[in-house]
Amino acid sequence: MTKLSRKRKLLFLTLVFMLGLLSVEIYTAIYPREAFYRAEFERIAGTEFPNSAQFIFKEASFPDHFGDYVSCAVFAVDEADYVRLSQRLERHRLQHGSNNVGSDCLKNLVEAHGGPLKFRRQTSAGYGGGEYRHWGLLDDGQSVMFHYVSW
Repeated sequence: MTKLSRKRKLLFLTLVFMLGLLSVEIYTAIYPREAFYRAEFERIAGTEFPNSAQFIFKEASFPDHFGDYVSCAVFAVDEADYVRLSQRLERHRLQHGSNNVGSDCLKNLVEAHGGPLKFRRQTSAGYGGGEYRHWGLLDDGQSVMFHYVSW
């Protein structure tokens, strides 16, 4: 094998590696990993993501050129985490004025759930800078939902 063919082979392998890495980055930007949804819940609810949580539904839009996006999810937790989150909701409600804000993400969540969401307890807040946060406990005794919209 000549020195020139080794360089070409190395260049080819480097390009394939970089294309693979770029593909993974694009895929995770369009379909975020569960770590994104965990961090999103912690930011919205202001509490630690439950260890027992198992995602039932999750969806997020790709950010637009201003960085605005929508995300929502439903996850199931065990009884202890459900009680802990219920106590958290009772003590730390979101404080800003709120209007219900819909989105395609929320519509898809409701459809995946099989109908309207029935809450045992919930809180939401609209912020003047173009942000809406909503999270709550569904009345099945195990499901938690969050919804975030920025504009």
